[in-house]
Amino acid sequence: MLCGYFSRDTPFGAWAQHGTSWGKRYQRFVRALLTNSRRVTIREPISMGLLTDAGMPLENVRAGSDTAWLVHPPKDEPAADRTARSRIGITVRHLAPFDKRLNTTQEAYEIAVAAMCDRLIEEGYDIVAGSTCTGIDSYNRDDRMIALSIAGRVQDPSHFRVVMDELNDLELGALFSTCDLVVGTRLHSAIIALGAGTPAIALNYEHKSEGIMAQLGLPILARPISALLDGSLTEHVLSLLRDIYAVKKSSAQAVAAEYRRASAMISEAVSAIR
Repeated sequence: MLCGYFSRDTPFGAWAQHGTSWGKRYQRFVRALLTNSRRVTIREPISMGLLTDAGMPLENVRAGSDTAWLVHPPKDEPAADRTARSRIGITVRHLAPFDKRLNTTQEAYEIAVAAMCDRLIEEGYDIVAGSTCTGIDSYNRDDRMIALSIAGRVQDPSHFRVVMDELNDLELGALFSTCDLVVGTRLHSAIIALGAGTPAIALNYEHKSEGIMAQLGLPILARPISALLDGSLTEHVLSLLRDIYAVKKSSAQAVAAEYRRASAMISEAVSAIR
């Protein structure tokens, strides 16, 4: 049995994205995987749609959820770390290899994030940058370095903090629980924030973020990278902040439903192998 997730980071996603020469090779791989696995779980509907459109065998494929919804951090952080100003959390990343498909550059992305932060700081918010991906376990990217680069572009860095600690998911959730809103380039940072009770916008550099928020029933919490680049994301963030209590209420209800979906998925998978 295989419980798997498909995105453009996976062989199927690469095939769906590139087609032609890659397509034939990955099509054979994906077809073999789907045929020979007792169970394949898809965490969001857009990936399921890609499989359907590709004519893949779906007899062993089931709709599921991202297991990150099962992370429910403590909704508190030491008082010493709180500030008088309200906070917005962010996560950032190296866009490569997605930058080419998005028709942008790393520099343009960082400039746009800094511009958004400048506006939010002007509106009275502090910015805190957390990281889900750092240079541990031989991972060759460190999101903290990108956050530090953006900090150097912000007009008033005294209101921009980069968390340099190696935070686990629970600690990251505790940090984001003190924020009014999180804007996450990293999908799982948005999921962790929502699990901690903080509304979060996931930036779509590929389809998985859009699909996760669509399944959540909150498409307003997903925005494409192009919205960051043209400045419309900042206006969307400010609009959500003006009605943040209503957004929190709808988010909490949706997260509770997704928690139940993820729990049921794990229970079914465990039962299938007993």
